[in-house]
Amino acid sequence: MQQSPSTSRPQLGIGLIGTGFMGRAHALAFGSANAALELPARI
Repeated sequence: MQQSPSTSRPQLGIGLIGTGFMGRAHALAFGSANAALELPARI
């Protein structure tokens, strides 16, 4: 995890392997996770 200077929460990078519908669905879910959940790290 990398510490971002602009926030107090660390940033977590995620690698996603997938194609087609499932790859796109999971990419969208990870992208909107911070808006829906109170996570300890930024995704």
